[in-house]
Amino acid sequence: MIPLVRKLLPVLTAGLLIAYAAGCSGLFSEEVEEGDYPEAPSFSIPALDVDSEERASQPTEFFSDFEEPVFAIFFTTTCPSCVQMVIDLHQQAREWEQRGLSVVIISGSGAEATADLLSKHQLQYEVYLDDERAAFGEADVRFVPTGMLVDSENRVILRATGWTDDVLQDIESAVQLLLD
Repeated sequence: MIPLVRKLLPVLTAGLLIAYAAGCSGLFSEEVEEGDYPEAPSFSIPALDVDSEERASQPTEFFSDFEEPVFAIFFTTTCPSCVQMVIDLHQQAREWEQRGLSVVIISGSGAEATADLLSKHQLQYEVYLDDERAAFGEADVRFVPTGMLVDSENRVILRATGWTDDVLQDIESAVQLLLD
């Protein structure tokens, strides 16, 4: 039995590493058929004033406190794909905001780490803190980065996990359809 386990262990380990890498780098997005949109999750988390690293006294109710559509990026500062996603989308996010789409970060990292990362890369996003990652759980976020596009009727139009060229194309297409 032991020789069999020794032979299978490298194969099983490689399989687990591949599955983990696929989840962390994100190789998929879910675009829902029109008319079949699920309701957006509901959770309350505080906004972060990036300059002062202070939390807002009143939490924001996601996604019902927003009057316009929202693209929320669930991320952590220790995830290289997350950091790359917010850097890559920064300019495009400003353009989307001018067209009526709120682009926000929901950070699973602390206030200081989040503020430091945004400052280091000179990124301007509306930021919300989820140190305990309770909102991650409510939104069923299992891997980061996860982007969630929610329309003004509180329906999830797109859920994209990871950061690849295909995920970027899916996000751009969904945003284009939503804003046109």
